[in-house]
Amino acid sequence: MSTEAERTSISLKASLRRYLEKYPEAADSPEGIRQWWLAVELRMTPIGVLREALKALVALGEMQFSVLPDGTELYARSAPSAVVSFKHQAQDDAG
Repeated sequence: MSTEAERTSISLKASLRRYLEKYPEAADSPEGIRQWWLAVELRMTPIGVLREALKALVALGEMQFSVLPDGTELYARSAPSAVVSFKHQAQDDAG
């Protein structure tokens, strides 16, 4: 991956993370994400490049991917795992 591509990938993932932090219930297609979620300077990013960033966040467990009955790809923030929720609950009970 070139330095330019690496910078774009890092910027995309950071922009996606910021959006999901602000709107944790958000879910959208790659086209909707490009239009509504990304920082202005990233909105002209090719869909293929955006998909690669989305797939990377899915692989890291930060986002989830599904396909709607009409074939639309949908990306959203991953739900916290039951294990993490259980650990937080146990810490709250102990404290």
